[in-house]
Amino acid sequence: MWKQTIAGVTAGLAVALSMAAEPPVWKADFEGQFPGEVPKGWRQHWGKKIDADVRQVSNMVVLGGNNSMLIERSGTDSAQWGFGTETKDVADGTALLTVPFQVQGNGKHAFNFNLEIFSHPYQTGSRFAVIGFANGNVTLTDGKWKNGQKLGSYEPSKWYRAVLRLPTLGGKQTEVIGRLDRFLGDGKWEKGPEFKLAAGAPKGKWGWLLIVPNPGSKFKAYFDEITLERVR
Repeated sequence: MWKQTIAGVTAGLAVALSMAAEPPVWKADFEGQFPGEVPKGWRQHWGKKIDADVRQVSNMVVLGGNNSMLIERSGTDSAQWGFGTETKDVADGTALLTVPFQVQGNGKHAFNFNLEIFSHPYQTGSRFAVIGFANGNVTLTDGKWKNGQKLGSYEPSKWYRAVLRLPTLGGKQTEVIGRLDRFLGDGKWEKGPEFKLAAGAPKGKWGWLLIVPNPGSKFKAYFDEITLERVR
């Protein structure tokens, strides 16, 4: 009887692991490039970049592997730009977007930038949700800037991740569900509380990610192992 129970548990665990092992639909880990290069698949979509702005692959601060993406702003100008990438589509179920980040900087305008999420093709009307980073706080806002929710706070020079469950064209979910997790080390994360934001269905397929620094902001932001997954 005991052996049968163990066998049943083992079989159930194997099924659970096989379901959880589905690879991401899209991933940005910035591996296979040299530090200083522009990240593959990322480009400027609008605005003005000055020489002091840095957008490159880095090996200085990483979450996993050898590389991450560094976005650095000097805080000496009012220029704005949108720097982003196209992801693959999640056609049904729920799209799970995970964005690990570490921010470094000080001062009144530190950490002041947004990560904007668009359905495809990229256009202002298809902006679906915004993760805002400002002075140690992370907020989740709808694409029209009408409704927002604070997900939590973070400290400089430590890894965190914003996790969003997003509606899809073929799914039934009508809300964006977001949380902020804290990295504990050794591959472990402490999950934050979840918050819901009414969203409805996206206007198109996923998607685009666009990093937008606010005028006068000063920071270094590292991103690593960004993933987009399908959850049924």
